[in-house]
Amino acid sequence: MRGARLRYLLLLAGLVGFCVANGRWLSWILLLTVLALPLLSLAVSIPAMRGARMAVSAPKQVQQGVSAHVSSSVAYPWLELPGKVQLQVTNLLSGEVQVFQSQGDLPCAHCGGLLITTKRAYCYDLMGLVRHKLRKPEPVRMYVMPIPTWHDHVQGLEQLMSVSLRPKPGGGYAEQHELREYRPGDNLNQIHWKLSAKTGDLIIREPMEPTNTRILLTLDLLGTPDQLDRKLGRLMGLGQYLLEQSLHFSVMALTGNGPFERDITSTHELQSCVEDLLCSPKANGGSILTHHCQAIWRYHIGDEANEV
Repeated sequence: MRGARLRYLLLLAGLVGFCVANGRWLSWILLLTVLALPLLSLAVSIPAMRGARMAVSAPKQVQQGVSAHVSSSVAYPWLELPGKVQLQVTNLLSGEVQVFQSQGDLPCAHCGGLLITTKRAYCYDLMGLVRHKLRKPEPVRMYVMPIPTWHDHVQGLEQLMSVSLRPKPGGGYAEQHELREYRPGDNLNQIHWKLSAKTGDLIIREPMEPTNTRILLTLDLLGTPDQLDRKLGRLMGLGQYLLEQSLHFSVMALTGNGPFERDITSTHELQSCVEDLLCSPKANGGSILTHHCQAIWRYHIGDEANEV
């Protein structure tokens, strides 16, 4: 914008000198025409400025290590104007900040929740002399998900696989069922019609759930980006494994906002839990192990040396 104004002022100065030296009326008409150009530019540009709408585009979720791109666009009602957009990307987990001009490759080497905000956004009139601020869109949040890593050779995990089951209160969906004869008051939707036809008696598929009181996974949002990748990847992997075994569990973590706790009963809840942790700041110190809690089985996801 400064360059355009400077060029326009130099043009005016040259025309004034030309008019003084020439003195003819045509030169003065030319000077008046150049003086009127900014008003004409504004008259044409203002409707497009007022109707401009900006948008930021980025994927909602990517896997750690996969490239992702963010871009911005400005839609004008009828006339495209020059402008400038500056985007800011903040990793909510690590606190790292990057600035892009209109578009760029997002930092996806490590997991984290990326908050994409518009730092500056404006357009110019056709001559580039007047700047108009664009209305900034809502921030965009993107999740760089950790790679699930897990092995099932963990002490005490075998006992959890052989726990007794109990009828699930209220019925509903369950990974495991028990077959029994129909009793008055049973839900008719749970009747096993094929088996009932073979036996001649009404047979019920009763949903069952483990009798365990609580399984607990703990971790501290501390360490280098590589260590955080490992911890959250282990959480995803172990959480998925437990859910595959029809075992519900709880997650407790120490974050920069204090203790974090979430009960997990489905893959969707595990995904939501990890997303919330990705958007939580790292803890300043301490450990979640100092917080007292009761659980039938507890596993702390730490560094290689202190994972127990």
